[in-house]
Amino acid sequence: MRIILGGGFPEEQYEYYLRVVHKNLLQAASSLGGAMETLSIPYQDLSLAKEVEPLMDLFDENAEPKLLELSQLKTIKRLWDDKGVEECYDRRREYQLLDSAKYFLDRISEIEKPNFRVELQDILRTRVRTTGIIEEVFNVDRINLRIIDVGGQRRERRKWIHSFGGVTSVIF
Repeated sequence: MRIILGGGFPEEQYEYYLRVVHKNLLQAASSLGGAMETLSIPYQDLSLAKEVEPLMDLFDENAEPKLLELSQLKTIKRLWDDKGVEECYDRRREYQLLDSAKYFLDRISEIEKPNFRVELQDILRTRVRTTGIIEEVFNVDRINLRIIDVGGQRRERRKWIHSFGGVTSVIF
């Protein structure tokens, strides 16, 4: 909605979303690495198993997004190019993987460049866990449209249940 009605994002938001793209790449690598082990799929490049393990340890769903080091991005790129991982990706219905994982992994050669700048399509495909309540107000044809994004986790509900007074629409 911010893209359509709000005039886009300020520059600092692009910097934030670059870190989110890196975190989404790390999450994808962690998921693929874990699935390789769980599904007993061998890596074509056997050295990858030891290189991916620190990436898996590094991923923390609750941590603030931060930029990965170039060496970490190179490892993720090698992971994505591995034939064993390709087989693992084909079996993605058997484990949890971000729906945008392929999009970002396919673009890792661009993302790893030092001058890479996220695009609106990248922002739309990122996954950021909502905690708390985020409110945006847009003016559409002189009507104020108030959108409230609430954390969907069960433990977050007590924070936002009071926000439903006067609600006319709900979007999932």
